[in-house]
This record gives sequence, structure tokens and C-alpha cells, in this order.
Amino acid sequence: MFRGKRLLSFVAVLFAGAALLVATPATQAAITIAISTNAGATFTTFTGGENQKIFSAGVTTAGGTDVSVSASTNQPLGANFVQVAQTQINISGNSPDLIALVVRVSDVDFALPVGTSILSSSFSGSVGGGTAPNPLASAGTFQSVADFNNGVLFGGLPGVPGSAPLGSDATTGLQAVAVVPVIGITTSFSGDKATTTVSTAPFSLSNEFRFVSAGGLSIPAGGAQFQFTGTTTLSAVPAPAGVVLVLAGLPVLGFGRWLRRRKTSVATA
Repeated sequence: MFRGKRLLSFVAVLFAGAALLVATPATQAAITIAISTNAGATFTTFTGGENQKIFSAGVTTAGGTDVSVSASTNQPLGANFVQVAQTQINISGNSPDLIALVVRVSDVDFALPVGTSILSSSFSGSVGGGTAPNPLASAGTFQSVADFNNGVLFGGLPGVPGSAPLGSDATTGLQAVAVVPVIGITTSFSGDKATTTVSTAPFSLSNEFRFVSAGGLSIPAGGAQFQFTGTTTLSAVPAPAGVVLVLAGLPVLGFGRWLRRRKTSVATA
């Protein structure tokens, strides 16, 4: 009976140790949104509360256009992937407006995954042409960045103080976002890009949606509406199946060795 209790205690310790190996770090930073309507000359910054997963903020331009931004983070999650997203950018107005718009979203203190990883960036959106003529098309960019050096907010994005030096951050590069308003019609757009990197912890994830060229983002009159979603994801590259099997078998091998030692000690007693 005594031996059975010791065996059960050993198994409990074994599973507790395995749980610690896969436990998620408890570190949690606050997701942050920065909005500029003057091509990035100045930003209005909004920060969510600790442990807040979804956060919204907004500004109104001098021309009367409302810009609202919702952002999300899954920090902390685990070893497989982490993510920050401009969940939704909504722009609406009843008067023609040209906005030199920059929207940034960032979160810091990510601890996993580390090692060979894939940084991916995707966006999608739509623009409604409203009821008034507007011949202007807008061309913008979206990019995703991971800062593995200092892990600062918005690290790796252009002009950010304390940003990661060359070689200690990763980016998917600029993705072109083309918007062509058409009267009375809603048109859509999308794009995806990915790159392989080597991540180290702690790090930050950030992305930037920018419309500052060709005069800015053109908002037609007559209730036109623009929607945009951009997502930044860092995913662990799965280990080869053979390595996974070996690692999975290590606790069992250790338990078998313990049993053999127990049998030997009992036989010689």
C-alpha cells in the first residue's frame, strides 16, 4: 500500500512538471492604438487596460470625417502563435475629405513562440462610393513588424524611438492597398504576405495602415464608408514529427527507468 502511494505521488509530480513546461507566461501588457490624420506628423495615442483583449478608440478630422479603430490581441496565449490586429477601421462622413491617415496597433511583452517562426500579415476591406461623384483613387500600404530587440511599442515601424536596429526585427514589408471609390457601389480588396524569421523573447508585435500618398485617403460625399481589417501573426514552425515523438516519449522513458530501479532495489533487499 505504501509503495502504491509513492507511485501515485511520483505520477502526480510527473504530470505537474509537464504542465509547467507548457504553461503560458502570465505577462500581460496593454494593447495600444495610435492615430494620425496628418501623415504621421503627430499621433493621438490610446491604451487599453491590462488584460484587455479588445479595445476601441476614435478621432474626428477637421473635415468632419469620423475615424474609429478597434484593435485586439490574444496575449498571452501559448507556444503556437500570437497575434495583434486592427480588428476594424471604420471611416465615414457626409462631406468629401482627403485624410493623410496613419493607424498603428501594437502590444509588447510577448514571450512565445521563440525560435524559427513565421511572421504573416493579412488585410481586407471595402469602400462604399457614396452618392456623389469622386474620381480620386487612393493608394496606401499595410505592414506587420516584430521587434525582437527592445520589444518596444510600435518597435520596427518607421520613426519610432527605441525601435529595433536592423537585424533584430522582422517585417513582412509593405503591402499595397488600392482603394477606388465607385458611386453607389461597394468594392472590396485584400492581401496576404509572410516571411520566416527567428524570434527571441520578449518581443513586440505591431502593424501600420498608412494612406499618405496621392493626397491621402479619399472619402466621397453622400454617406460614403470605408472599412479595413489588418492582422499580424507570429506562428511557431512545427517541429519534425520524429522530434515531437522523441520529446513526447521522454517522460515515459524516465518513468520506465524509475520502475526498473525500484524493481532492482526490491529484489536485492
